[in-house]
Amino acid sequence: TYAFHQFVIRATKRDNLVKYLIKNGIDTMIHYPYMLNEVKFFPNGKNLKNSTKLGEKILSLPISEEHTQKEINYVSKKIIQFYQK
Repeated sequence: TYAFHQFVIRATKRDNLVKYLIKNGIDTMIHYPYMLNEVKFFPNGKNLKNSTKLGEKILSLPISEEHTQKEINYVSKKIIQFYQK
């Protein structure tokens, strides 16, 4: 049994990629806009450079059991096209 929850990728130029995908009819989401060490209720909130950098790059793509192979190929193609520019 599959549990479609999130399909998260690490992307350079994430914000520009988001704009490009939206322009091409593909919704995205940033599920984790900050890392846990940045949340104020943790008493030892350390500055973890690597996690902060990762938080600036992660992006969730649409995923569900209802997506067709054609839709998956379309999203993949658009991501490839974005990085080929």
